[in-house]
Amino acid sequence: MENQRSMKSDYSFDLNPGGVPARVYPAHQTDSRKAFSWPTVLFYHGFSSSSEANIKEYRSLSENGFTVIAMDNPGHGRRRHSDFHTRYGPSEIDFKKAFVQDLWASYGELPAVLDSLQKHGAGPRFGVTGISMGGFISFGAALADPRISVVAPILGSPMWEEGNPCSPHLNVNEYPDVAIFSQNGGSDQSVPPDAARLFHMELERRALWKGGSRFVEFDGEGHFFSEAAWMKLWNNVIEWFRENHSA
Repeated sequence: MENQRSMKSDYSFDLNPGGVPARVYPAHQTDSRKAFSWPTVLFYHGFSSSSEANIKEYRSLSENGFTVIAMDNPGHGRRRHSDFHTRYGPSEIDFKKAFVQDLWASYGELPAVLDSLQKHGAGPRFGVTGISMGGFISFGAALADPRISVVAPILGSPMWEEGNPCSPHLNVNEYPDVAIFSQNGGSDQSVPPDAARLFHMELERRALWKGGSRFVEFDGEGHFFSEAAWMKLWNNVIEWFRENHSA
């Protein structure tokens, strides 16, 4: 059931769009009645984290005129798997299986999330960004629902499953005409940049594709960026949404 629960001093409030726990950070810290009159961006957090993380980034987007829907990823946050540690371990095979299952869960629930947000007055176009696991989800979001018009994956990958024909990295020819800007660390061993780099190269080779593509690889940066590199990366995200996203 959808509900709005507690207002906080930063004007954020809880919401359950499509039954998914989330926290809303209205643009310019306006109150909840005006939150959905601004361009809306869904934000997905990293693995094992929750929507309570990345508050600095939520507020940055809000200050720049975007209402942020801070999502709890499937199996995380307020809907964390009761067997989280067992499900995600101990073997690498177990981890990958659980990780991919939660990615596909995000894909499947997105249309209902957007339906609910539109009933609140948001949309009709939406942006998506996310970090690490949230970056993976961002790649798939544009394939999950045509209302997604701009995406900014951070430290993510379109390669969900190597041999699965539905994995985003194998659907370049079906990828919609969205504005997509991916940023990765050149020395990232957790999520190597190769798949994202190749994805953008293949997108840009499509003669009839009318979307916008940009890829930036930060040389020498791993999965956890230096402060200076992160500031540059995040400023890129803000500019991308400012250039490509309106309500």
